[in-house]
Amino acid sequence: MRRALLGATGAVALGAFGVVLAGFIWPEGGLRSELNLGPADAFTPGSGAVLTDLVDFTDTRWDVPVLMAGSPGFTRNPQAVRIGLARHEDGEFSAFLARDPRNGCPLDWRTDLPSLGPGGYFRDRCHSSTYDASGVRVFGPTPKDMDYFDVRVDEEGDVIVDLRTLHEGERMPPAVDYGTPYPTATPVGAFP
Repeated sequence: MRRALLGATGAVALGAFGVVLAGFIWPEGGLRSELNLGPADAFTPGSGAVLTDLVDFTDTRWDVPVLMAGSPGFTRNPQAVRIGLARHEDGEFSAFLARDPRNGCPLDWRTDLPSLGPGGYFRDRCHSSTYDASGVRVFGPTPKDMDYFDVRVDEEGDVIVDLRTLHEGERMPPAVDYGTPYPTATPVGAFP
């Protein structure tokens, strides 16, 4: 009886180890490849949104950083992923990973930024990096545009975000020109 119990326990442990090992060998196994956001008509042209709690990620396929707990918008959950969606005036859509590419801070959709002109913007609540509805940086310390997903409207008229590939945003020159760096010091000589 004892041998049978030990054998069964060993088989269960070996099976659990096999499942974990398979997860490392085939990490994309059970992940969603697309996200259906519903009818395109539900999104007004010229609008944007940050959508949360739509996808449960159990891996780090997009390298979402673990954010500092206690800061605004930060979480201890390394899988906290936000999807940014913008519908442009021409009816086309753009979909983004709604986090600052520089520091991982969550982005919000804001329409109340009069200093940047009319329209909506994705804004980093930590350091104020700001992006237009096309994901292009318009203000702040980030070195590049937002990372983005492919998005389409299917035959039924639903907005579909392709989660299989995250495209890196274009790198940009710094938002502030600090001028020419100071020259390096020339050694004078050794003291005796």
